[in-house]
Amino acid sequence: MRYSLGWSRPVMGCWLMWLCWVFVVEGAHATERPGQVSKRTVLAGYFPARISFQLKHAMKLAAQKLIQESSCRAIFSPLTSNPMQALELTSYHLAGVGQETQACQAQGVVAYTTVGGHRTHLCPPLFEQLNTQQAAVVLIHEALHRAGLNEWPPDPNGLTSAEINLMVQRSCNL
Repeated sequence: MRYSLGWSRPVMGCWLMWLCWVFVVEGAHATERPGQVSKRTVLAGYFPARISFQLKHAMKLAAQKLIQESSCRAIFSPLTSNPMQALELTSYHLAGVGQETQACQAQGVVAYTTVGGHRTHLCPPLFEQLNTQQAAVVLIHEALHRAGLNEWPPDPNGLTSAEINLMVQRSCNL
């Protein structure tokens, strides 16, 4: 005697596909660790291996500092309750031509973003020369801008880029 649940093969197939999708998606989220260049972090376009490697290791170090150092998280407190989100939910781009190239040619510019923006532009010649600690400072600096921190110029009340870097270095023990 054959027993039937009353479901047709297409319905069972859809249900099984959905169940597999849930396990795959949930499994991917469960294994994702803070600081990895995760599915939430976007590398837009082609990234040379050296810069991709540098970004991956700097992201891991920056995330570790945000997790381990309460003083590092505290610099984000007036801006956001989730500094990790400001770090990881970023779209990284290599600065290209035109205005982007001009910004990178400014003295000492390693990366830049707009306040509240999700796109961070990395300047290849300088970013790839940084060690991992210096690159982590840059990523946290840019995450602060993503979270809403203004900079001088143009904000007359903002910190300078050097002051932000020093704040990050001291607060995050970098």
